Amino acid sequence: MLEVLSSLAETRNYCKANWDLFDETLPVYENTFRSIWNTLVLTVESLECYKKQWSTESLTGKTPGDIKRLQDQRWDRVTQISKWAFISTVSSIEYSLKMLIQRAQNGPLKPLAKRKRVYLREIINHSKKSSMIDDDTHKQWIILLKLRNLSVHNATFAEETGDYRVRDVLIQFREGEMLQGNLMFFSNMIDSIVHFFKRWLEVFLNKHEIIS
Repeated sequence: MLEVLSSLAETRNYCKANWDLFDETLPVYENTFRSIWNTLVLTVESLECYKKQWSTESLTGKTPGDIKRLQDQRWDRVTQISKWAFISTVSSIEYSLKMLIQRAQNGPLKPLAKRKRVYLREIINHSKKSSMIDDDTHKQWIILLKLRNLSVHNATFAEETGDYRVRDVLIQFREGEMLQGNLMFFSNMIDSIVHFFKRWLEVFLNKHEIIS
């Protein structure tokens, strides 16, 4: 739990440190870093409440089976709360990327603005084709989007088998099986996609003029 809280707090602080990048260049638009910061503040506060509650619960009189069930329930709560934060974070980034493309006056991603509906995966694919991100970063973006979709639509049950890596975290999909990971899994995924978004945003702003 302490490691999860520390990781989320670090990503939260990273978002706050990058508010100015958004405010100075896109002052009239919703600040994505602030939106994610708000999500992580709520997440940390929720986990802190559980941590405080659990620290006062007595295990006196409980059998080993009772303790194991209690530990499993606590694990599930931490995982679910972290997963919701990951889904919310990706949603904020998705909105931001779509909004930026719609307001781009020029640049390699401008053609996407002509479409009635643009999907995040398309934006990432076109970013790779336009050399805004490299092949390795593109692959990691796609895995993070796949993870978001499985979390939202499939209760994290994989639809294919494969081993992937996002930064230093190994992700193993096994068809028909629920994704397995330690308590740090979703906090690591949040940190990864926030850093990827920041790098994407810097390149995008360098290559596109935005309508103010």
